[in-house]
Amino acid sequence: MKCIRKEDVDILVLPIEVISLLSSDALLHLILENIRVEDLRRYDLIIVPGLIRGSTDIIENAIGVPVVKGTIHALDVVDLLCMDPKELLALSREQCADVVLEAKRYRELELLLEEKRLELEKKCPIKIGNTCIPLRPPPLRVVSIIRVSKENLGFIDELIERICCADIIGVSVDDEDLYMEFVKVLRDRIDKPLLAEVSRPSQLEKLIPYVDGFINVYPSLFKNLSISNGDKERLFLSVLPFDPLINIYPDLNEKVKYGIENISKLRSMGFRNLALDLVLEPYPNIMRSLNLYYEASKHIEVPLQMNLSNVVETIDADSIGVIALLSYIALELGISLLTVYENEGKGFEITRISCIASTLPLKRGRYGGPDLLVLREQRYRETVYTVPSKAEIIDLDKEEALKLHSIVKPSEIFKIRIDRRKHNIEVLYIGKKGVKLLRSSSVDRIMNKIAELGLVSDVSHAMYLGYELSKAEIALCIGKSYIQDMSLFKPLNERIKGLRRCK
Repeated sequence: MKCIRKEDVDILVLPIEVISLLSSDALLHLILENIRVEDLRRYDLIIVPGLIRGSTDIIENAIGVPVVKGTIHALDVVDLLCMDPKELLALSREQCADVVLEAKRYRELELLLEEKRLELEKKCPIKIGNTCIPLRPPPLRVVSIIRVSKENLGFIDELIERICCADIIGVSVDDEDLYMEFVKVLRDRIDKPLLAEVSRPSQLEKLIPYVDGFINVYPSLFKNLSISNGDKERLFLSVLPFDPLINIYPDLNEKVKYGIENISKLRSMGFRNLALDLVLEPYPNIMRSLNLYYEASKHIEVPLQMNLSNVVETIDADSIGVIALLSYIALELGISLLTVYENEGKGFEITRISCIASTLPLKRGRYGGPDLLVLREQRYRETVYTVPSKAEIIDLDKEEALKLHSIVKPSEIFKIRIDRRKHNIEVLYIGKKGVKLLRSSSVDRIMNKIAELGLVSDVSHAMYLGYELSKAEIALCIGKSYIQDMSLFKPLNERIKGLRRCK
């Protein structure tokens, strides 16, 4: 896409500090004070700040030129100027471009996923329920496994909400009665293929009528079981490269060999829907395990499956980045199925993370759409304002922190920003007590000084300042942008809803 040349764009700077307080009719008044209508009509398009209140139709009707809302942050206007002119004209008169482009990227991704699904269904080598599994990706399919216990039966609604975005659901439990109860609940509540993880043939036999397949199996589990040909044709089996019932535990170098043998044995029994899980091992065998998948993808004509939790649970780092990296690696290695175990701690919301990660390699365009940039971002978008020359600068790090004092009722404005290079938080106060810029690396010092100077006394206003200053401190610590009155983090459930994978 060719970017608009800088000489094709004119910028009008208006004398307004808080753009979100400006309505579209007030903006029209400011524009007409600075530029004649005749001069405005030589432009093909006018982009106004995304935070302007109200529709831009009033400006467009008065000027006779298309007027759309741009991005919230001025820095992101650069992305808009690289868009196709037709896309620019299609931006909204009511919503900021951030919202429009975010929705557009999600729609593009949904269409691409649907295109991949239709392509896959034409040849569909393996099916789990109604879900097709590619021999080699894309798409990547996410399998979410729940370990069932009596305790989490009381949280079934929450569990279902956390795993419903997965392509395939799995259940793992030792108590056979509890197993049956939980499987039946999931079967009734989730319209997704259902797999079971079992350790004994007796469990497997009881569950056959209620599930679409089994995960982490080996040939000896099926020995002496009477399974109909119809069930053998229907059931999906995720096969391991060992067989504990006959004490076969191959070392890393023999996994592919035994995996192929186990696939062959189950095929000879009449099973057709098979995948091979070579068991991704944690450090110090991560690379050796991944290399096995690489070799297997060139020779084995079944889908490959990889359990991400084996590595995620053993690395003392946030799971989001680990899962995203493993998802990209899985796509390159030709692994079609990603398994995760949804639980507490590091496994909390691992399903949502994996569902987002599985789509990242398919994203088109950098602006908008799903992402896993929770603690970091592609670039900083900071609040910019000019400190008035008459402002009294109070450097709190050069004096002792003071205790809280009684304060008076407020009628003031506070603007908060961070100075990343100096590792400071700055608060610009404009009110009855003058103009003051407070800066410090310590939120406590700033709050105490605000109280000492009597800059705020209203409880709700004080709580608001405490909340915003805490956000600024967190942003400074983790290297994330701070924008006053905007959330630092976008919850995962909001990200996954954009993909419409939860029902």
